[in-house]
Amino acid sequence: MNGDSIRVLLVEDNPADVRLVQEVLVESSARFRITHADRLDKALASLREESFDVILLDLSLPDSQGLETFRQVRAAMPALPILVLTYHQDEALALQTVQRGAQDFLTKGHEESRYLDRSIRYAIERKQAEERLRESNEQYRALFESNPIPMWVFDPIKASFVSVNEAAIHHYGYSRDEILSMTPRSPSAPEELASLLKYGSQISHQNFEAGFSRSGEWTLRTKSGVLITAEITWSQMTFHGKTSWLISAHDISDRKRVEETLKRSEQQLAETERLTRLGSWRWDIPSNQVTWSDELYRIFSLKPQSKEITFETYLSYIHPEDREQVKRTIEQSLENRGSFSCYHRIVLPDGSSRLLHLTGAVVTDAQGRAIHMVGTAQDITERKRDEEALKESHQLFQAVIEGIPDTVYVKDLQGRYILINSAGARRIGKQIEEIIGKTDEHLFVSHTTTSLTNPQMTPAGEIQTFEETEQREGILRTYLTTKILRRNPQDEIIGLIGISREITEQKQSEESLRFHVRQQTALAELGQYALGGLDFYALLDKAAALVTRALETEYAKILELLPEGKTLLLRAGVGWKDGLIRTATLPANPESQGGYTLLTNAPVIVEDLRTEDRFTPPALLREHGVVSGLSVVIPGTRRPFGTLSVHTARRRLFTQAEVRFLQVVADLLATAIERRRAEETIQHQAYYDALTGLPNRSLLEDHLALAISQADRHNDMVALMFLDLDCFKEVNDTLGHPIGDQLLKAVSERLAACVRDGDTFARMGGDEFTILLPEIDTIEKVTRVAERVLEALIPAFRIAGQELPVSASIGIALYPQAGRDPETLLRNADTALYRAKKQGKNTFCFFSPTPNEKMTRERSIENSLRQALEREEFLLHYQPQIDLKSRRIVGLETLIRWRRPDATLVSAADFIPLADKTGLIVPIGEWVLRTACAQNRKWQDAGLPSLRVGVNLSAGQFYREDLSATISRVLADTGLAPGYLELELTEKILMRKEEPLVAMLRKLAAMGIALTIDDFGTGYSSLTHLKRFPISKLKIDQSFVRNITTDSNNATIAKTVVKMAHSLQMKGIAEGVEAEEEMEFLHSIDCDEMQGYLFSRPLPADETERLLARGAVL
Repeated sequence: MNGDSIRVLLVEDNPADVRLVQEVLVESSARFRITHADRLDKALASLREESFDVILLDLSLPDSQGLETFRQVRAAMPALPILVLTYHQDEALALQTVQRGAQDFLTKGHEESRYLDRSIRYAIERKQAEERLRESNEQYRALFESNPIPMWVFDPIKASFVSVNEAAIHHYGYSRDEILSMTPRSPSAPEELASLLKYGSQISHQNFEAGFSRSGEWTLRTKSGVLITAEITWSQMTFHGKTSWLISAHDISDRKRVEETLKRSEQQLAETERLTRLGSWRWDIPSNQVTWSDELYRIFSLKPQSKEITFETYLSYIHPEDREQVKRTIEQSLENRGSFSCYHRIVLPDGSSRLLHLTGAVVTDAQGRAIHMVGTAQDITERKRDEEALKESHQLFQAVIEGIPDTVYVKDLQGRYILINSAGARRIGKQIEEIIGKTDEHLFVSHTTTSLTNPQMTPAGEIQTFEETEQREGILRTYLTTKILRRNPQDEIIGLIGISREITEQKQSEESLRFHVRQQTALAELGQYALGGLDFYALLDKAAALVTRALETEYAKILELLPEGKTLLLRAGVGWKDGLIRTATLPANPESQGGYTLLTNAPVIVEDLRTEDRFTPPALLREHGVVSGLSVVIPGTRRPFGTLSVHTARRRLFTQAEVRFLQVVADLLATAIERRRAEETIQHQAYYDALTGLPNRSLLEDHLALAISQADRHNDMVALMFLDLDCFKEVNDTLGHPIGDQLLKAVSERLAACVRDGDTFARMGGDEFTILLPEIDTIEKVTRVAERVLEALIPAFRIAGQELPVSASIGIALYPQAGRDPETLLRNADTALYRAKKQGKNTFCFFSPTPNEKMTRERSIENSLRQALEREEFLLHYQPQIDLKSRRIVGLETLIRWRRPDATLVSAADFIPLADKTGLIVPIGEWVLRTACAQNRKWQDAGLPSLRVGVNLSAGQFYREDLSATISRVLADTGLAPGYLELELTEKILMRKEEPLVAMLRKLAAMGIALTIDDFGTGYSSLTHLKRFPISKLKIDQSFVRNITTDSNNATIAKTVVKMAHSLQMKGIAEGVEAEEEMEFLHSIDCDEMQGYLFSRPLPADETERLLARGAVL
């Protein structure tokens, strides 16, 4: 309002209504200044240009109608009260405007003076009250809701919070509902806030004046558990008409932490001053008052703060001899407005004196006038005394280390020399002054230092190491260096102290002695191996390992000169990559180190292969980073065996003592080589006929025993032919023994072509020969061989220009019909030979017992065999096969037994040959196959380990066209997976028609069945074709395993079989293992699996099941 007049904006388009309103307001006692607008746009323009106290608004205007008119006017001036003018029929619309903010509405035609005047005044006053209320609410929000300090309103009657601001919610982490629901006893209230509520309840029962407030420090906890120190203020207030408490919580945690830090800092400062004997002072120059710290009082032996101090007081304590100098120093500092530092003595009340280090600095005002001086005073009496003692100790230490002939030095953490004696300077070759402050990198530019040993910590905490230094002149010097870590009083490492003594000569003597010991030990071991019957190539491996250890080199190699004389084979060695030993070759020409060594027939020393110009370093050495080496010749009777050499990956000059040692080893190997060749000659003479080169009686008997063992195991026959030349005695008697010997050699050569590779053709002596035919399944085969022998002798022999006709008589003994041991078979073969000669010579005769007796016995056994299948008299035993590395059972071999009605247990060797002959082997073999597969599946279903079960196939079974179909049917019926079946085949099966044989083997292998050659090593199969067969395993016959540790022939055969198996990607398994020594030897030649009585005899099914249940590990 402007003065006493009320400014009115009348928005009305009806002139009559305008005049009526103007007349009514003029009659009123109040003063009104009216501005009229008949359109909305004019009204809005007036509101922008002028100020009004109230608006009288008609809703129906030419340019706007109804609520839209009200909306635009209110939006233009929301703070002004609006009275709506309307007709009776428009009162509902007017009510809507009131709901939207209009102060009131008046019906047109009733605008009497007192009503209109009162309505306008009421509208203005109510609008003003609303504005005051809005401002009050805004102030409340500013003071409470928007206050950054956490605040609550506490109702003492309810003992709970009735309001809380956003700062408290944010600061303490509780929601508004959580805070307003808290009471002193509610479980949701943390202990600290519950205590605050209890305190509010307690003070509410006391009488306080209006406006009373109190404050104090509280520890409150946030919802996340953080403790906050707060200054709590309680102020009485009226909230919604009730007496309440306004609680504000100002967070003073940071201030408390600062106060604690300051307090600790002051305590630490005081403690530091006490420990360092350092006091502080402040001299107020205008008042001449000096303030001392407590420690400074203690330094002067005064009670802290017991006496007022002035500048003159301080001067009085200074020693008379130092007083004037101190005074001048302070005065100069005041004059220069600078700082000072000086040392002086003070005299204490008891008459004693102390030495102080006094420092100070001038503080000026804005005009540059000195207003006070601050500084410190430190009692350095003890430190000065210690420094003097240290100086004296240092001088003594310097004198002591100068008298030591060893190098003594001190280094800091960066490796810089801070002290060294004259002996050390002489070793380095510089003056002491040139060394101090330098590191080894600066001083030993041309030196190379190598640590010969790993540092060793002594019981005293010292570190000892041997170091070898190559000096400028190329001389190697060895030093024993002891290093001690230097530590400060805080036990921090600040450097090291070193003492280094040259021990070159001592080291050389010790090394010479150690080398001598290593050399003698190596030679003794090698001699023991050489004389102990160790396999020759194993001896070479041992030799390579021993020279590597004795000479302390990374590599050693033995190169064998091959027979053609152009190639060197890496026969043995140490340090070379896998797969090179026994395969890598080098040229034997002088361009290589090995060839050059053979050419010169003298030791060759290579100090640095990178600069070698006598020969070209081979790729083998370059690829392994070889730098130095030494090689010698391994001599031989007719030509050198090869070379022995050692190599290192670092530069090394081998000594003459080392050369002599390596040559001794090479000579020892040469002796072993000659001994081996001599033994081979003796061995050959012991088992071979000198005249013909054929096996002699001894070797025949060995082979015969082996063949019998094989036949016994696999139900085969063995044929032994005893052959005697007819009328040979007449040749010897008439033409002489030389002609007779030539004839015997010619006969041997011709008959050797009549036998298989695996047969044994031997000379028994004189004109008697034997032919051993193992693994015979039909007598017809024996007959054909005998006929072939007789036919081969038909053409006459031409000896010394003469035609000599020769014939022979042959006696044949079959195992087991004619005997079950070598002696019986030889005797019966000789008997058969006698019968052949009686029949007219140039013929052959089989040994047989009385015909009626033999036929009767065979007919009885045949009848019993036919009934045995029906009566279920056959049973199977299982012998475990063991993985040599894991000692775990990996398979089982199936062996058939025949339990006769009288409970007699018959071995397979006693009935299988007859079963084979009569054809019963087929149904018996299928029964074995089906029973073994069914039993294996039963064990698997019982949760026992899944293993392979091996079944032997006879020749009669194998060559049946329906074999694969039979096996497929058995596997399907029993539910056994093919991978758990292994078929064992004898070598004689592999000698049949090759193409059908290969086709059948591949068909079985394609089914997933494993194939094994049983009793391999007897030499009867064609090894050249072996690689064509899908065989997975070769089994070493038990005759070779027997005496394998004492019979070198057996050992060689076993080793050869294993290597052959591995080269063909097969496994090797040995049978008949009965001794620990046999097992260890087989392990040493990398045999994969084995079986025998050492582990387990063949077991019935129930005992086998118990064995597997124990874990299948032996």
